[in-house]
Amino acid sequence: MAFYPHILNPIQAQILPKLSFTKPQFYLGGGTALALQLGHRTSVDFDFYAPQKFDNQKLGLTISQLFPNVKTPATHLYQYPLLDQLVDYGPVLLAGLRDIAAMKTAAVVQRARQRDFYDIYYLIKKLGVETFINATYQKFPWYEENNVVVFTSLTYFTEADVVIKSSVISYSN
Repeated sequence: MAFYPHILNPIQAQILPKLSFTKPQFYLGGGTALALQLGHRTSVDFDFYAPQKFDNQKLGLTISQLFPNVKTPATHLYQYPLLDQLVDYGPVLLAGLRDIAAMKTAAVVQRARQRDFYDIYYLIKKLGVETFINATYQKFPWYEENNVVVFTSLTYFTEADVVIKSSVISYSN
């Protein structure tokens, strides 16, 4: 699998190798994990997920000792089943594309952000519509029963936030 480390800003590029202590308990999800796999945009935060309970205080202490001037990355107890094997990206594990697809659907159902729609466009381009939707229903079965809410959320852009400007990165395959 090809990766796109150029999506990281200089600070992220310095920090990421030092996050190896997160393996195997945590994995990186969200926009940064997706961008590292697709190269379609930049993302400024690290969203870590843990399938098992963890000591948040100990984690916060470790991070503040390693990075005294950096905002603590978001960490989430996330006990939903993984659809794909985690992707090994050197110092950190990444959520797979189908897992990120389902998580992005959940994000737009809960709140509308243009970056999520942008990510969804690239996920559908890579996975196809059927795989994208099936991943959502497989990870969150209750969405299949409420598919009107899901499809409305995926097509309702009116409340999406401010336009993404310079975050698009061009690359050729």
